[in-house]
Amino acid sequence: YARSFSIKPPVMKDKNWTLSFNWHSASDGVVLFENAIKLTLNSVKETLFNDIDQLAISIDMKAQRSLELLHNQLKIIELTEIQKRQKNIRFLNEQAAIARELGIEFNILDANVLANSQSSDISLTISSSEVPYYLRGYNAIEKEISLIKSRPDDVRLLMAPGYIELKEKILAIENLPSSSQLRNSFVTIENDNPGDWIRYDFGLADIASTNRQSLYIAFTTLIGLFFGSIFILISNVLRKNKTQ
Repeated sequence: YARSFSIKPPVMKDKNWTLSFNWHSASDGVVLFENAIKLTLNSVKETLFNDIDQLAISIDMKAQRSLELLHNQLKIIELTEIQKRQKNIRFLNEQAAIARELGIEFNILDANVLANSQSSDISLTISSSEVPYYLRGYNAIEKEISLIKSRPDDVRLLMAPGYIELKEKILAIENLPSSSQLRNSFVTIENDNPGDWIRYDFGLADIASTNRQSLYIAFTTLIGLFFGSIFILISNVLRKNKTQ
């Protein structure tokens, strides 16, 4: 029966689609059409629910994977900073011990030498071309050790390269509204009437009957007259033969 229905796209500049169908009863066809539209729209509504739910789940899973990766990177930074801190403190202790041994309590380097030294990239192995760190004096070096040890973990991590950038990415993903907005659309679709999604007016429909009753009646009448005439002719011939 589906072949009895056809959907035609708009012609030229017309925006309306046309549905045409053949059915044995115009009134039954109208009821069938309305029921079919209602069932189809309900099916579309259910499909929308499923598609939106699957899309929201997919977004959540992708965000979760990204968060796990970023948190792992943060963990690596935390472990690396612990090792760097231990290495730095050990180096400073050694330099303070050397300064005490040499009796260097205060800094004996001028400002230009300090500015050119690479204190941000301290190495346990000091070459002859580098400025000896112990020349700063054990007073400053021990104060630096005290500040490093008293520094809270959160402050220490803030100073780690790349830590702030990772935290920004994590906050951006955690506050991503895409998934929540999709799920909020459930309420909109649930409260919406699918019957309003398509407009149709049977008052504008052209209904033509395919039952040619008048032609059938005329054809039957002609057949009746034909056989009736033959019957009368045969009866007359038989009557004359009987009389003779």
